[in-house]
Amino acid sequence: MLDYLTTSSVATRNTSDLAYENFKIGATFNIVFFLASLFLVFVTWDGILHQNILQLISVYVLHIGLTIYSITQIFQTYEDLNDLDVNYKDSPQVRNGDLYLTAQVMVPIVIVIFQPVFIYLTIKCYREFAWRRYRITGGSKILEKVFINYNILLLLIKYTLFFGFGLQIFYLAYPKTGVEGMWALVIFSMVFNVFNGIVGFFSIRKESKPLAVAFIIGCTALLVVSVTEIYLVYSLEGKTFDRVQTPLIFSAVLGWALLASSVVFGILCVRNFGKGLRDVLDMESRWRKGLYRSPTIDLDA
Repeated sequence: MLDYLTTSSVATRNTSDLAYENFKIGATFNIVFFLASLFLVFVTWDGILHQNILQLISVYVLHIGLTIYSITQIFQTYEDLNDLDVNYKDSPQVRNGDLYLTAQVMVPIVIVIFQPVFIYLTIKCYREFAWRRYRITGGSKILEKVFINYNILLLLIKYTLFFGFGLQIFYLAYPKTGVEGMWALVIFSMVFNVFNGIVGFFSIRKESKPLAVAFIIGCTALLVVSVTEIYLVYSLEGKTFDRVQTPLIFSAVLGWALLASSVVFGILCVRNFGKGLRDVLDMESRWRKGLYRSPTIDLDA
C-alpha cells in the first residue's frame, strides 16, 4: 500500500484531483485494516496467554466487524479504480487494479472460511480457562463479579488504544488535516491515549484510587478531544468528505462508546478495590514466577 501512496506517476499529478484523493483515502483505510488484523492477532495471543475468555469472544466480534468492513472496501475500491481509469490509465494502480481487487475479495472469504474453526477453538478454550477463573475466585460469587469487571476494563483499555490510534492515523492521512491545523491535536491525542491506557492498567492492577481517578478524567478528556476533532473535520465539508463520512462517524462513535464504557467500568472497579482480587492476582503472579511458597500447616497445633 505504501507503493500506492508514493508512486511518482500519480503523486506528480494534481493532488487536488478528486479521484486521486479518494484513492488515497481508500489506501489509508486499507492500512488501518491491516493494522486491525495485526491487533486481532495480538488480542488473540494475549487472551490465550492470560486465559481471558472474554477477550477471545471479543475477537470473534472483531472478526465480524472486519468481514463487514472488507466487503464494503471491495465496492469502494472498485469505484475508486474506475475513477482513476479516467485520468490515470497508465498508472500502476489501474494496470494492477484486477490483482488488487482480487486480493480484496479474498479477504472476507478467508475470514468467513475460518470462522467455524475459531468458534470451535473458543469453546474448547472456555472449558480450559474455567479452572483459572475458579482458582482466582475460589468459587466466590462476589469475587467472580469483581474479576469479570476487571477483565472487561482491561479489554476496554486495549480496544480504546487501538481504535483511538487508528482514528488518529486517518486524521493524519486526511488531505486537509494539516492545512487546518489539526496536527497538534492529533499527535496529542495519540500520545495521551497511550499514556492514559498505561495509567488505567496500573490503577486497577495495583488498586490505586488516585491513578483510577486520573484514568477516568483522562478518558473524559479524550472523549472531549475526539468530539472536537470530528467537529473540525465536519467543518471541512467537501467532495472528499463524502467518501469518508460513514466510516469516520462509525469509528468515532465506537471510540466514544469505548471511552464512556471505560469510565463506567473504571468506577465499578474502584468500588471493588479491597475485595481481595489484587492479593489473589499477586499470588498468581508469584506462583508463575516460581516465587510462591504454600504456607506451612502445623499439624501438631
